[in-house]
Amino acid sequence: MVAVLGGVVGRVASVAVEQVPLEEPGWRSPLVCGACGGRRSPVGWVPVLGPLLGRCSSCDERAPVWEAAQDAVMAGCFGLMALRFDHPANLAAYLVLAASLVTLSAIDLQTMRLPDRLTVPTFVAGTVLLGGAAVVTERTEALVPALVGAAAYFGILLVTHVIYPRGMGFGDVKLAAPMGLYLGYLRVDALEAVSLVLYAMLMGFAAGSVAGVLVVAVRRRSVPYPFGPFLAAGTLAAVVLSRSIGR
Repeated sequence: MVAVLGGVVGRVASVAVEQVPLEEPGWRSPLVCGACGGRRSPVGWVPVLGPLLGRCSSCDERAPVWEAAQDAVMAGCFGLMALRFDHPANLAAYLVLAASLVTLSAIDLQTMRLPDRLTVPTFVAGTVLLGGAAVVTERTEALVPALVGAAAYFGILLVTHVIYPRGMGFGDVKLAAPMGLYLGYLRVDALEAVSLVLYAMLMGFAAGSVAGVLVVAVRRRSVPYPFGPFLAAGTLAAVVLSRSIGR
């Protein structure tokens, strides 16, 4: 059920991927064609299949294939979070993280930008939701390592950005704060929080390095590519595997 919810969230997020980088006002339905403004078939609300089958009534175009891929990734991430967290308060908080990171990754892949319009609300929402979850689950002591995780991840990437700004954009640095916040919350002290952050970074950097090698192999030259999706993937993997790593 949570995975299906993730697919529906993916349908809504596909609109954010198109509108947020352009700073367009308001919000349009996934049934509105982004190319001509015409109406798509109601099947367009169906996760994964909707973008592949729902044609526009005006220009007869289907939605971009990446929308179906985003639906599938969002559904998978939601399902994994449901397997990881038992308490509804914790699950709700981490579903917001998954939705934000998948959406931001899709934007970064297309525009090489991580808009503050999503990064900052992710941090604010994480602070509120994790604070509420800590009270409900009687784990208020987890708020300290959460803040330590946010500061550690932000600080490490900030130093990396200062040393080599071409390799680490400031958008990645700002995204590190909410990712560290969520990672640190899973631990009971500051040292363990930093340890889990380092595990997430290691997985993200490893995946990004492999991608960089593949880009060079295909393009025959070094070209810029977004690093945010790999940091996001490392964070989500660390969250899912946090019961068995970093201790």
